[in-house]
Amino acid sequence: MNRTARWTVSLGIAVCCLAASACSKGKVERLDLSNATLEGTVTLNGKPVPRALIVVAGERASSTATAENDGKYKAEHVPVGQVQIGVNTDAARGAMMGEMMASKKGAGKTPEFVGVAKKYFDPKTSGITTTISDGANTFDIKL
Repeated sequence: MNRTARWTVSLGIAVCCLAASACSKGKVERLDLSNATLEGTVTLNGKPVPRALIVVAGERASSTATAENDGKYKAEHVPVGQVQIGVNTDAARGAMMGEMMASKKGAGKTPEFVGVAKKYFDPKTSGITTTISDGANTFDIKL
């Protein structure tokens, strides 16, 4: 099964699960958003990782951010306490390829794609952890 087909199937399963949970007659617990933020820079061997999807996962909630061209990111409403962090560059690959094609037509310069090992994609397998407190937090992700 190609990557697009797998993505479509995964998305369909996620939508069905959400629809089923929304239609359940049981009481649904609402999670309050935290006031915590997490910001820093994501680098691979000292080089910024542009457009990486940063996933900050706590025990019951998660938050995401997208790194800028210089590797800087800021995630809002981050779960408080011990969190695991994932860094996914596959999400950026397609967008950056489109921008590179546009830049060849004079639309500006696109940063070089920097891919990271797949073990970093999932917060559970990345091995990257930190502790978040309420308010502003800083954590540089060095791969």
